[in-house]
Amino acid sequence: MNDYNINLGVWNSVFAVPSEVVDRYIKLAGAAQLKVLLWILRNTSNAFTVDDIGNALSMHPADVRDSIEFWVTAGLLSKNQNTLMPKKDSYTVVEQAVQTPSTPKPQIEHSEPKHVMPAVPQEKPVTRPLSRPERPDSVFVAQRLVADATLASLMQEAQVILGRPLSHGDSATLLMLHDNDGLPVDVILMILTYAVGEGKGMRYIEKMGINWSSEGIDTLEKADEKIKEITKSKEAWAIASKTFGVKNVGSPSKTQIEYSDRWINKWGYRTDMLRNAYEKCVDTKGEYNLKYIDGIIKKWHSSGIFTIDDLNKAEHNKTSVKGTKQQHDRQSSSYDLEAYENFSIFDKED
Repeated sequence: MNDYNINLGVWNSVFAVPSEVVDRYIKLAGAAQLKVLLWILRNTSNAFTVDDIGNALSMHPADVRDSIEFWVTAGLLSKNQNTLMPKKDSYTVVEQAVQTPSTPKPQIEHSEPKHVMPAVPQEKPVTRPLSRPERPDSVFVAQRLVADATLASLMQEAQVILGRPLSHGDSATLLMLHDNDGLPVDVILMILTYAVGEGKGMRYIEKMGINWSSEGIDTLEKADEKIKEITKSKEAWAIASKTFGVKNVGSPSKTQIEYSDRWINKWGYRTDMLRNAYEKCVDTKGEYNLKYIDGIIKKWHSSGIFTIDDLNKAEHNKTSVKGTKQQHDRQSSSYDLEAYENFSIFDKED
């Protein structure tokens, strides 16, 4: 008689995951929080530290603690001093999942959630003065997403635009742009789309959002106009740098954008005038100097000189005035000499 065995492969070793993780938190938890929870559930029979989790998952210990506190607050883990264990309620959920059509859901208040500070005792890092409020922790972010479906949608759309899961820092940044800076979700998504197209990261997205908030850009129409303005300014520098023969390395600086936007978009100078200013700069200074070029063009603008014809007329008038002045000076010198001679003749003492 032949013996038969079931080949389970990787299924020979399995561990339980509470149904609530998928039913309620699969959209709310970040990649880091899910990794930490799975690692803990897999290693419940072993003693481990925050550093062990961090080393296994290539995460900073602070992010590990933050992720643990998220699940403690969610009720899937319980904490006895520094010892972590699955909460008893979570076992009940696993056992009843097959027997009942739906799993019981914890009661969640739908009022404005309060910012819950992590309770895991740890050394406090040295703090520094912040120009913005401190970023909310992952627990507070999760509570806001549960309370506001629009914010939960923002996080999901952001992951699609960025092409990767959001970290806790990413989620906190987007939440602050919405809650602290008052930007609507659709405007934040437009910033994300533009930034990704420019190859920029979350720091750029945050800075752009803060600037837009201060400028009152709070509708899609205003955001669209702002992006057109930014694009036009960058195009102006591309024109100016090509005219000057300057090789662009990386993104243009704020000064380069400011100068070229003023010259071309606001004052309407063409490339022939820009080249003329560049050549005057090199002839005078012996090198390319953006600030000096800006000074030349500012002087032209204040004098009403906008074209090559204007410039030629101004230089011709300047030459004529200079010639007239020199002739007048020569005549004055002749008159003075004659007066001196007359004075010497008639006023000589006997």
